[in-house]
Amino acid sequence: MIIGEADYRLNSKAVKLKSLCIKQAFELSTINLHQYNTVIASSLLGILFIAAPQATPLRAEMSP
Repeated sequence: MIIGEADYRLNSKAVKLKSLCIKQAFELSTINLHQYNTVIASSLLGILFIAAPQATPLRAEMSP
C-alpha cells in the first residue's frame, strides 16, 4: 500500500467518524429528555476533535 493511499483512507475514516459523532451529539442534544444527554453530547464532540483533528472537510459536507 502506498503511504499516500493509507493517509487518504485514514483521513476518510476520520471524516466519517467525525460526522457520525456530530450526528449523534445533535440527536442527543435535541432529544434532551435527561440532563446527562447534553453531557454525553459534549463528550462526543470532545472525542471527535481528539480522534479526528485532521478531518477538516466537514464544512463542505454540511453545506447545501
